[in-house]
Amino acid sequence: QVPNIRHKVAPRSQVLPALALRSALCPGAGWCGALAAMGILKDGLYTAVWSHLQSMPKCQTLLTALNHPISGSQSIRNTWNELKSNGRDEGIKKQTGLQSVLAERPDIFFFETTDRGHQLIGLTEGAQLLDPAQGVPERVPVPPESADDCPVATDDASALTAQLSALVSAQGTGGALASLAAGLSVLERPTKAARTAKGKGKAAPFAGPHGCAYGGTWNGYCFTDIVWTPELQQKKNEEKQKEMKLVRALYRAMDMHAGKSVTLSQLGSDFKVAELKKDPHFKNWRLLDILKEYENVFELLPSPGGMTVKLQPGAEAALPDAELAAEQVNEAELMLPERIDNPRGTKERIQALRIELLYALQRRGGRTAIQELGQEPRVQKVKHDLRQQRKLVDWIRVFPDNFKVLPEKTDGQMVVEIGSMDVSDQSMIDKAIARSEPERQGPSSKGTKSATGGSGGGSGGGS
Repeated sequence: QVPNIRHKVAPRSQVLPALALRSALCPGAGWCGALAAMGILKDGLYTAVWSHLQSMPKCQTLLTALNHPISGSQSIRNTWNELKSNGRDEGIKKQTGLQSVLAERPDIFFFETTDRGHQLIGLTEGAQLLDPAQGVPERVPVPPESADDCPVATDDASALTAQLSALVSAQGTGGALASLAAGLSVLERPTKAARTAKGKGKAAPFAGPHGCAYGGTWNGYCFTDIVWTPELQQKKNEEKQKEMKLVRALYRAMDMHAGKSVTLSQLGSDFKVAELKKDPHFKNWRLLDILKEYENVFELLPSPGGMTVKLQPGAEAALPDAELAAEQVNEAELMLPERIDNPRGTKERIQALRIELLYALQRRGGRTAIQELGQEPRVQKVKHDLRQQRKLVDWIRVFPDNFKVLPEKTDGQMVVEIGSMDVSDQSMIDKAIARSEPERQGPSSKGTKSATGGSGGGSGGGS
């Protein structure tokens, strides 16, 4: 396999022998070495992944997000399972992984590792220009360079191919490959563009040594130790953990709005986001910079009032701690009942409020002040849909098994904690609805009685 590396354009005298020798060594094929066994099942997988990547920002995503059991593409999961089950004739073994199969087509897919160690998969420039619905070609052509950059004449290339074929016959494949390596050595990887500082907002000089996480200062700016020490590695790991927690908190804050776009101020006011942003590590970080850094998770949209944020498709699988979260299952979260996204009728809305209160409490560690619960967007929405003039604490007291109102107070606010996550018993909802009917009719009925009594007394006095 030849790695998918974009090269600088070399002089014509050096490129022609290399390309011609490649053609001589692999007649009828676009890559050196024997191509892996191809087949209908592999082509189906390539088409599914190809189509999925074309719908993603920059035509790339996390490799683990492709066949994620929750947020991954159903088409990719189906074709991959079919290939694993019936792909023996196409070279598939039990230990064959998804990446190794996709790596057989470096003309379609490329892989790269982020600075956080996550594996990304994307489409090559040639694959981005083609429609996978037209079928998987034997080889995706490389987009042509301009005539000035690559002045290769067809007749010269044909002549060199014939000469190098004779060279292979005379010196053997080993000698020819050595010549190929010498020819390709001039093709260097392009220099990467300088990357701006991640998430630091507006750069500002540090006042002194305490302004740097490690290293020292020079002319008012930070510099890093030359020697990489265990203490430095530990510091970097701690910072990475903080960043992953903040991105996870931003994702959950977005999820609380049920897929709707929110403003930056709404996102920043979330209790968990605000709590993590107080860390000195994020002192100079702007929320906008953090969202831009994780563009596979968050989508920024311009609006008249500024910028709004939405979650990207498959955002959960693109989180920096997605693999870690999949391994560390929170048993308490698994016990949470299923949400009711579109409740109908009063009884179902009360049940939905009950469930959202459990989610809000679990998000805060199972215990918090009642006022905090009232700030949750999902709780606010369901409570508003009920259209009943009840305080939140009154709704909480409807479910004494699920919620316990504690006698102590925090900053003058009553504290509530989770008692049970079982919401199967809905008899108390029927009782609450039955009690609310007379309460709504109470003032009018009392007014009718007093009016009747007053008229009766007046007539009696007159007689």
